[in-house]
Amino acid sequence: MKNFKSLKEVKDALKVLDDLIAKGDFVEDLDLGCTVHAKNYHIPSVILKELGLEGEEGGRKLRSTDIEQPDNSGMGEIMKAWDPSRKHTCGVVMASECKHCGRVHIIKVPCKREWCPHCGQEGSLYHKLTFLRTLRYAYQMFENAGAMGYLVITCPLELREKLRDPEALREITRYVRRMLKREGFEYGYYRWHFAGDEGRTWYPHLNILIPGGYMQPEKLERLKELIRKRFGIEIIHYEYAQDLARVIHIAWYVARPTWNLQDEMSPELFKGFRKMGVWGNKHFEKVDIKEILEKIHVAVKNFLEEDLGIEAEDEAVKAILAIRNNLCSGCYRPLKWVFLGSSGTIYIGYINGKLYRLGWSTWVIIPSGGPPWGGPRVINEEN
Repeated sequence: MKNFKSLKEVKDALKVLDDLIAKGDFVEDLDLGCTVHAKNYHIPSVILKELGLEGEEGGRKLRSTDIEQPDNSGMGEIMKAWDPSRKHTCGVVMASECKHCGRVHIIKVPCKREWCPHCGQEGSLYHKLTFLRTLRYAYQMFENAGAMGYLVITCPLELREKLRDPEALREITRYVRRMLKREGFEYGYYRWHFAGDEGRTWYPHLNILIPGGYMQPEKLERLKELIRKRFGIEIIHYEYAQDLARVIHIAWYVARPTWNLQDEMSPELFKGFRKMGVWGNKHFEKVDIKEILEKIHVAVKNFLEEDLGIEAEDEAVKAILAIRNNLCSGCYRPLKWVFLGSSGTIYIGYINGKLYRLGWSTWVIIPSGGPPWGGPRVINEEN
């Protein structure tokens, strides 16, 4: 990796790219810092809403096929969305070249701090990636038990002052995990929410996913009584999902960031606090990720379209799920990632091959013979 030595070098390099783009045959992806021949640039419709291109007059949506027209008629609208203001410095950029099929995968990894102005938004990249992680565990429980249980432990108003201490929340997590294991739930997933949708107040509640469906009233009452005796918590909600669509919906909700929904607490005390996790790791380890992706990608596509209103292409969704689970989008072999630099500082240059922008800050390069790129360079902001 080579650094630019001065702003003059940066400007000279950008001028070359600007000249190519001005001719109309090349497209610049500002988020990735690269230029590619227009005919080799592919944008699945799964990201059109992400780019703010939801529709034009008459409700017509811009599709990936628009940019393949001989006159490049659709590219103008896409380029309007390529605004440098969309770039931010949250997180880092990683890359992985598959040694088996040659595809290069590039991803942005967010900082994952819920109080970050980018990561803390619902629908952010952090929310989406947390959703994929949550869904992976949720699906395994659903597959193993035929249903997935969803338990919510809400801390009442009179206890919230005490629960401003992160150690108090850790104690609830530790006890609930141990108690559920004793009660026959050998594995599960948990995630804390720190606020609700109203009031902007500190409102911690623990979301728990467990294998299983209908719970006998006596069993549920016993769980409530154990938690009530230990912490004085009265409000406990339980429901279960018997179909994959509902499992996906719950996973999206549980994965959402909530810290920025409240104004009462500073993040200083909660730095290093573990917001989510699992118990019974051995039940999650021996799984075929490729098999899971084959089973869920259509349901995820339907959720994006029907619940979130994002038009999704099946192959793009499938590729995103594979890459974000560290698998090659072509041959499903494991990927090993290397660090490229901080978000907003990467300059890759000309792409020799087809560039697929899949959405969720995920790109795939399919080389056209020879190296797919010259290697990224990092802009030295001090010069």
